[in-house]
Amino acid sequence: MKKEKPINDQLFELAMTMDHVSRKIPGCEHLRAEGDFAVEATEHNLKEMRRALKSPVNRWLKNTNEREVNEFVKTLHPAARTVLRGLVWKYYRGFFAHDFEGMPYDFAAPTPFLVVNRNEGSQLALRKPIVRKYGQTTIKIRGTALKAEDGQTTFALLLLKNRKKVRVTDKNICFRTSLTEIAKTMLKGNPWHKDTLDAIWVSLERLRGCVMTLTNAKGLRTLGGILDGAQELNEDSNLEVDIYLDHHFVELIEEGYVSLDPEVYFKLPPREANLYMYLMRQQTFNTKGYLTPVGIGKVHDAAGLGGLHPERKTIRDIRAVLKKALHGLKKKGIVRVFSIKNDRLQIDSGAVKEKDQADTEEEKPGAIQKQAEDEKRCPYGHKFGKDHDQFEECQDCNIWFECEDKEH
Repeated sequence: MKKEKPINDQLFELAMTMDHVSRKIPGCEHLRAEGDFAVEATEHNLKEMRRALKSPVNRWLKNTNEREVNEFVKTLHPAARTVLRGLVWKYYRGFFAHDFEGMPYDFAAPTPFLVVNRNEGSQLALRKPIVRKYGQTTIKIRGTALKAEDGQTTFALLLLKNRKKVRVTDKNICFRTSLTEIAKTMLKGNPWHKDTLDAIWVSLERLRGCVMTLTNAKGLRTLGGILDGAQELNEDSNLEVDIYLDHHFVELIEEGYVSLDPEVYFKLPPREANLYMYLMRQQTFNTKGYLTPVGIGKVHDAAGLGGLHPERKTIRDIRAVLKKALHGLKKKGIVRVFSIKNDRLQIDSGAVKEKDQADTEEEKPGAIQKQAEDEKRCPYGHKFGKDHDQFEECQDCNIWFECEDKEH
């Protein structure tokens, strides 16, 4: 349970927020006088200050265009943004959301966004459900399968949601946008091109037609999908469309998300985009730039590189696809040094001399010796006595207690 801040601290934050608002929002100038630092620290005064701030801010939000609101929010101190998020109507909370640039954690691996060949067509109706598993997470997909490109569309919609006035119900979170605005968010070279807009529309149709159930550490979650399938997709005379994001899907962000750089993710082709998302889910990679040895089949499956029929891929196919995607990420500076040995992928942080770098299947003798020593102590090749709480596989490891005792 979250511990509540002392009243003194809450009053101080309110006073600072009032000062911000009084200087920047027309009609709120009187709040500067309300934000009295010397007010007595009582529950009554706390409620009165909240009420004094809440009413004029909500009135301003109602009568102000989204662009102006977004410009104002950019100037706010993070603490003031948090205060306002807790006070404004739920329709406006997205403007004050905590900064995030990513996808819900459980949608990075196992990803439901599959790398599908062009000859499979654009609409991928499923005769039977697809089941995707990784660690404690299982996603069951029905209706329509999703492509890797739909992951980029979803990310764009999540970013747009925080810049819009939304309508919130128990089932969905709705906002208005245009295909061109989505294309701009996705950093398309020509966001007005017919082929680009058509591709986005088809992607929205796939998202609307997909129904999922998600089981993770917190239990079973039934998602209507990513978009609410009960709501129609209609572009009006102003070339705008209502986007209905499934409420349960958006709530997954509150549980945790995988950080992605829009400048990187939107510009990657499907295989590289999915592998990038998988790697960013791994704590050691997104914080330290390395990945301990992991089976290439596990990476291939979790990143959705096998498409609709992963069972048809041979180990040779898997190795070739993975190496090609890794080389692409290396050219873009996302991956520094990687090696594949005995069908296990390892990524180093690049903190080695240039002449020692290897991106082939050959490994240095020292690296092989080190891996062998690690595996004597840890069946997964992790750093014994250090990594026992960082990996999903550690939860079921027979020497977990021994590893933990070593650290302490």
